[in-house]
Amino acid sequence: MWSIEMKLSRVFPILFGFILIVLCSAGCIEYGGRSGSTTTESGDIPEALHIMNAEEFDAEVMNHEGYVLVDFSAHWCPPCKALAPLINKLAVEMKDKIKVVKVLQDDEGAKNEDAFEKYVGRGIPTLVIFKSGEVVETKVGGLGYSALEKWV
Repeated sequence: MWSIEMKLSRVFPILFGFILIVLCSAGCIEYGGRSGSTTTESGDIPEALHIMNAEEFDAEVMNHEGYVLVDFSAHWCPPCKALAPLINKLAVEMKDKIKVVKVLQDDEGAKNEDAFEKYVGRGIPTLVIFKSGEVVETKVGGLGYSALEKWV
């Protein structure tokens, strides 16, 4: 016969994990935080350029002559939230080597459906490197900063 303590010790971690997932996906708590982020002289945390529509995507990504890293993500996605400060840090530290932009699926007023349909196949976050408008490489899922930096 199991004691009440044994039952609770087995159920509590599962219940806690479920509550944490629900709160993260509802946006009630921040997943990932801002630890390790690079700040500007004013103390602000710089961010990658946000793309709001097809015209901006063409101008900033497809018509750019150099390398562009595009982060396809969404506000409701916990792995995307965890990756966001790393993408912002990369945008600052590698600004002379690669342009970094974000295309958010759920930005209010954004019209990014075409880009998502064309470049996001299996899920988000999806990172795509373009060179002169052509896809060079794609990664799906979260990465740590050192892995992200090596990949880029």
